[in-house]
Amino acid sequence: GPDANGLAGESGVRCGRGRHGRRPVGPVTERRLYRIAWTGAFCLLLGVGWPILAGRIYTDTDLGNFHLPMRHFYAQALKTGHGFLWFPSEFLGFHLHGEGQAGLFHPLNLIPYRLLPLDVAFNLELIRNYIFILVGTFALLRRWGVRRDAALLGGIFFAFSSFNLLHFMHLNVVAIAAHLPFKLLAIDFALRARDRHTLPIACVCLALLTCSQLLLGHPQIVWISLLAEGSYALLLAWALGCLRRLPLL
Repeated sequence: GPDANGLAGESGVRCGRGRHGRRPVGPVTERRLYRIAWTGAFCLLLGVGWPILAGRIYTDTDLGNFHLPMRHFYAQALKTGHGFLWFPSEFLGFHLHGEGQAGLFHPLNLIPYRLLPLDVAFNLELIRNYIFILVGTFALLRRWGVRRDAALLGGIFFAFSSFNLLHFMHLNVVAIAAHLPFKLLAIDFALRARDRHTLPIACVCLALLTCSQLLLGHPQIVWISLLAEGSYALLLAWALGCLRRLPLL
């Protein structure tokens, strides 16, 4: 049954028969399923990230037409110490930071493109999104009391869902979507907080994650993310009877 935090405890999963008479999953079976799920996740990540091992890069549609040229210019500017705000090679030049999609000032772009070869940094930017989605969804589902093998399977389903895979050429779209599980996790901690430290820490994490999304430069996906967060916060606050905490978020 639910524990003190209102989450389904593991005892409710493992002990006794369910309402429909199903046998519970034993710890040995759960560990086996958990390992199988991790093997599947690793294989899928390897499938997405194989160019890193082959010394190649993805160039399909927007990756080759937009993102790669911009990041080549960006990496060269970082390595030589030149400015990267103005891109002179197209349309008689335009303000690259104003265009927004390159995410020029995001720390996870500044550091790799300054220190790593272009192909490695580019592939890392692509694959890290799927790793973050998988890990974030796994953590969120575990917070909800979902068994760890099922939580990992949920992470796999979200990370490699049609939306995220079909948008692989839109780097910043998937990167912004990767924040959503972590933001829902921060909201969950904030609304369920029972001590004076958890709430402010969760709110700071939520603010930093929002800033991170905005630095990646795709306001439509940020807006969609905010709609999901607002809906979750409202429903959870209503269920917990803590609507007074909503303004803090």
